[in-house]
Amino acid sequence: MNHLLLILTLLITANVNAKPLEQQNQDGDEHKVTQLRQDFKLVAYVENFKNIMAEYVSSEYRHLTINEVEKVKATLEEFLHNFAKDLKEILDHPEESRKFVENRYQVDDGISDATFEEIKQRVMHEFSDIGDETANEIVYRLRRNLLWTRQKLDHIIEDSRRANVANS
Repeated sequence: MNHLLLILTLLITANVNAKPLEQQNQDGDEHKVTQLRQDFKLVAYVENFKNIMAEYVSSEYRHLTINEVEKVKATLEEFLHNFAKDLKEILDHPEESRKFVENRYQVDDGISDATFEEIKQRVMHEFSDIGDETANEIVYRLRRNLLWTRQKLDHIIEDSRRANVANS
């Protein structure tokens, strides 16, 4: 629900403050237009991964209580927030994010590196102004956030299964 509010706020703000594109270019606001497009792409990317995680929960377990569903929603919202923050940080300050590359740990998530290489290629295609290192950092942080979120969701699902068995 919060993500819809964010998108609506962005759209309303863009419409209220919008000028015709020609006038924006004349005013030298081309950078702002580019930034808004990039921010919109970021929201769409993060939202897509959040939806993938929601589908993961639905496929793994269908018997969640209302309280457990709320925990899942909160976990997915936290993923949305964390990944959006990481993306914004990487794209706004790529030189700062690169200094952490040496301190990375291997993300052991059981997903093939080829899957994330494909994601990297899509990111580089979508954001044509980023380089290989920046794309690697985006994919690394995505992978780290997905693993953390999946672990939390697995814990919620497992607790639910145990409670369901205990109540049977």
